[in-house]
Amino acid sequence: MLNLLLLAGVALLFWNPHQLLYDVGFQLSFAATAALLYVAPRMTEWFVFLPERFGLRESFVASLAATLVTAPILFWHFGTLSLISPLVNLVILPFIPSVMAGTFGVLVVSVLSTRLALLFALPVWLLSSFQLFITQQFSAFPFAQISSSHTHIFASVSAGILITFLVWLSKRPDPDHGV
Repeated sequence: MLNLLLLAGVALLFWNPHQLLYDVGFQLSFAATAALLYVAPRMTEWFVFLPERFGLRESFVASLAATLVTAPILFWHFGTLSLISPLVNLVILPFIPSVMAGTFGVLVVSVLSTRLALLFALPVWLLSSFQLFITQQFSAFPFAQISSSHTHIFASVSAGILITFLVWLSKRPDPDHGV
């Protein structure tokens, strides 16, 4: 899977090399996907105290891995990092598939009738509004995020820490392959 991710990244950069430096969406998506494929499986064993029921452990570890790996990019571009996003994701992630499927359903129905699509859009809007409400409530906590006016310093320091962590992690056996 990691080779496929790298191939996709190279293909996208071949198509538009500017994405590497100027497209924050590309940077975050690539880093988060790499975190899910490479970092999360190696971190799972650290969180055996979390229940596997309802995918809680897997969701938390995936969210934490993505947060750690994307931290330097977030600091660099936005000067902020959410400290509670892995916890918030545990609350809102179960609703994401329904919102995505509902949105696709609205799109299909809208081809037939925009008025009918509005009826189908109502539950999707309610679920999306609930997710936004939960996110806003958690973001109001005083410790929810860290911000700095020295964004490039924080980005560089967090990148150094991340690289050190990834090198250390790469020396450990992969739980899925025994390597």
